[in-house]
Amino acid sequence: MILTQGAVRVLRRTGKAVGVVVVVGALAVGLWSGVSALRGDENGAAKAGGSPLLIYSEFGRNSDTIWAAPADDPSRRSRLTTIDHAPEYGVVAGLSPDAEHIAYTVLPPGGTAAIDAPAEVWLMDRDGRNRKRLAADADLPVAPVWSPDGSAVVFRRSDNSESGGHFQLVQVTTLGVRRTLVDTTAGVMPVGFTPDGSLYFVSLSTSGTDLGVVYPSGGVMSNVAHLSDDFARDWHLSPDGTRLAYLAPRQTTSGVSYGAVVLDLDDGAPNQLRAAAAPSSQADEFNPIWRPDGTGVTIGRLAPNAAGGAPVLQIAAAGGPAVSALAAPSRGFDVPLAWSSDAGYLAARFFEGSSVTNPGRSWVTVVGADGKRQTVSPNSDVEVMGWVDSGG
Repeated sequence: MILTQGAVRVLRRTGKAVGVVVVVGALAVGLWSGVSALRGDENGAAKAGGSPLLIYSEFGRNSDTIWAAPADDPSRRSRLTTIDHAPEYGVVAGLSPDAEHIAYTVLPPGGTAAIDAPAEVWLMDRDGRNRKRLAADADLPVAPVWSPDGSAVVFRRSDNSESGGHFQLVQVTTLGVRRTLVDTTAGVMPVGFTPDGSLYFVSLSTSGTDLGVVYPSGGVMSNVAHLSDDFARDWHLSPDGTRLAYLAPRQTTSGVSYGAVVLDLDDGAPNQLRAAAAPSSQADEFNPIWRPDGTGVTIGRLAPNAAGGAPVLQIAAAGGPAVSALAAPSRGFDVPLAWSSDAGYLAARFFEGSSVTNPGRSWVTVVGADGKRQTVSPNSDVEVMGWVDSGG
């Protein structure tokens, strides 16, 4: 599975969960899951109390659990629902723009248990009620992408019966009406919608990574921008839909690392964010996510031979001098995943190791503006879906 949520993502293939994977150039390093102590009653009701709620899924052999955890005390998490699935193959889910609904792909219990088996697409309320199957021919590893108004989702389907494979991006409304948006022999991945309803997508081929767009009127442009001659990843649209942040590979004296880039979708001008952070091109950078107000990008950054913990950086989107660092862990490094809407809390995946080749164990962590760090779950096999505002 190609990483889509960030520089790391939990993979579930065969036998046991294989943990998280960091991909740097052609290097794929398997990491193993870890367990840490988590205080509190995990079955108790989580009450926001003015604190936003983190919504996430936790893998289980035969079913995944959806949790809501208050940012100021994640140990007071509450179980929202569970989703049954084929043994060892967890769900891949996406939270709707209003945070009231969840769309997910799943291999159903009793069905074919294989990473390339056709998966079902389901829609449900955030608490698990009103479940509805929307499709039965999706690719399991690709999370459904919601339209801005929450009336439809886009999923990927593939047909490998032909030489070279065949891929489609399919839109299906909450009423079950479907329409094929993209049909190609290139490997395509949905990136996200702009506020006006344009869907951006990437195409992966032997020529590298290209950006395309499907307009609300139905027109398709497949060559908006060439992102990389190699495999670019971790694509994130800005809140206003005018810029794209992503990671692109670069050659270093020690091999290949990934650096954050921002592309202006109006003029196609890329900006290397790493130049604003530090002059070194040897650092590894991770998952450039946007701040909720769109003023800047948050990235994980690990310099070679860094002593102590590596901080997450916040960088002005224009690549200017405005660079600030969040409180660093005492050791290891963070990969940012999602900001709460008030930018008061950052969900991140913390690695206790010192490099991408020796990342060590990992857990999802909530980092507060005051630098306080709290582990979300004792299980490493967790995927963050998003945040719900307090009282939501």
